[in-house]
Amino acid sequence: MMSNIKNPNTINQIYCGDCKFVMRHDLLERGIKVDLIYLDPPFFTGKVQKGIWLPGAMEVSFEDSKKFWGLKRYKSAPEWMKWIGTKRPEFAAYLYYMYERLEMCNRVLKKTGSIYLHCDYRASHYLKMIMDEIFDVENLQNEIIWQRTLGHHLATGMDVMTDTILFYTKNKEFIYNKQYQKLSKKELEKKFSYIEEETSRKFTHEKLEQASNVYSKGEVRIIQGKELTTDIGWRWTQQEFDRRLQKNPYVIFWTGTGKPRYKRYADEYKGRKVGNLWKDIFPLASRSKERLGYPTQKPLRLLERIVKTSSNPFDIILDPFCGCGTAIVAAYKLGRRWIGIDLNPKACEVMQKRFESEFALSPQIIYRDLEEISKLSPLQFEQWVNEFYGATKPKPDKGVDGITPSGIPIQTKTFKVKYDVIGAFLTCIEYHPKVPKPIKRGIIVSQKGFAESAISRVFEIQEKEDILIELITPENLLENS
Repeated sequence: MMSNIKNPNTINQIYCGDCKFVMRHDLLERGIKVDLIYLDPPFFTGKVQKGIWLPGAMEVSFEDSKKFWGLKRYKSAPEWMKWIGTKRPEFAAYLYYMYERLEMCNRVLKKTGSIYLHCDYRASHYLKMIMDEIFDVENLQNEIIWQRTLGHHLATGMDVMTDTILFYTKNKEFIYNKQYQKLSKKELEKKFSYIEEETSRKFTHEKLEQASNVYSKGEVRIIQGKELTTDIGWRWTQQEFDRRLQKNPYVIFWTGTGKPRYKRYADEYKGRKVGNLWKDIFPLASRSKERLGYPTQKPLRLLERIVKTSSNPFDIILDPFCGCGTAIVAAYKLGRRWIGIDLNPKACEVMQKRFESEFALSPQIIYRDLEEISKLSPLQFEQWVNEFYGATKPKPDKGVDGITPSGIPIQTKTFKVKYDVIGAFLTCIEYHPKVPKPIKRGIIVSQKGFAESAISRVFEIQEKEDILIELITPENLLENS
C-alpha cells in the first residue's frame, strides 16, 4: 500500500510506528489532545516473542523483553526501577519502555481525560507504581478486575482467570458516565416479584429508614395521612415525601407491620450499577464472528463499556497499542473520534480492512515505521524528514530541502552519503538566500547512512569553519523520539 507521509491535523487515523514517536510528533507537536486513552500493551511474559501476524495463523509481532537498559536510560529512570535493573534487567527494560510511553500518554491527555491500562498479574503492581508517579496516586480512580475466563479444566496449578485494568484520570474533574449491567429475564422476575394492583406495574420495595441518616432520628414524617416517628433515621425529608407522592400516589408500600417502604419499578430500572469487578463480559469464543485471529483480541463489549464510561460523543479516543483495532471500532460505533497506533504494519492493515468490512470506511494508514520509511521515494522521504523537524521547503530550494523554524537548513538523501556531498551541502547553505546567517549548524538526513569519508569531512568543516553538520539516519530520529 502507498505510504502517506503527509500528516494533516485530523482525527480518525491509523498510525504505523512506535506510539512514543507518534504521540510526540503527530499529536503533541500539532496540539492534538485526547479525552480517553485505552492501552493493552505487551504483557511481560518473560519470553522473546517474534513473528508475523497473518489472520488465522497469528504470532505476536512484538518483543516484550526489549534489551535497551543502557546508561542513558538508567540515569533517567526512577530510583526504584534502577534497583530492579540490578536484579532483573530485562524486566526493568520492559518497565522503562512502558514508563516512557505512559509519560507521553499523560502529555497528550486532556485535563478532564481518563486512561485505562490493561495488564496482567506479572507486572500490574509495578505498572501501578509507574502510573502513580506519572498521573499522581490521588488520581487512581479504581483497579478494575476483569474475569476473562471461567477457568481451564486442564490447568495444573492455580488457574489465572483475571486481568487488571488500572483506571486513572488526569485531574479530579473528569468525564464519568455511570454504567449499568442489565439483568436476565429470570433475575428481573426474581427481583421485581410484586405487581401493583392499580397499574399492573412490577416492583420491589426498599427501606425508607436507615441508620446512616441518624441526623433525622426521632423526627416525624406524615406519609399518606399517617404520622410516623423513626428510631433510626429517615431516608427522605418531608418535602421529598410530598414531592414523590404528588408525582406517584402509589409509590409507598406498607408492610404487614405498618412500616412504610418505597417502590422501585421494573420499567424504570436501569440495571445493576457496574463496579470494579467485571464478570459479565466474556472472552471471545473460538468460533465468534467477532474474532479476527489476533491472540490478545479483547471483546468489543469490554471496550464499549470503557468508552461509554469515560467519554462523550465526538470526544477523541486514543489506543497507542491498537492491535486489531477493537478500541477504535468501539469508539467509531459510539460516535467518538479516534486515533489508533500500532508498530506492526500487518495489524494496521487488518484494522483498515476491519473498518472497510464493518463500516464501508477505509481509513488511511500513516507509516511511522523504520521498514516503511526505508521504502519511501526521495520526495516522500524529504516530506517525512521535514514533517519530523517541522521544517518548510524553501522556493527555490537550491540544494536545501527544508529549513526548521529555528533556521537550521536540512538536506535529505536516499543513498549512502560520501565525502563530496558534505562539501556541496555547505556551499548550498552558505549561498542560499533563505538560510539565516551566520551559519552555525546544518543537518543531512540519509535514508541509507554515511560513509567514513563523510564523517571525516564533517570534522574538517567543524575544525576550519566552526559549522556543525549533523549526520542523521531514520534510526536516529525514531530512537530519539
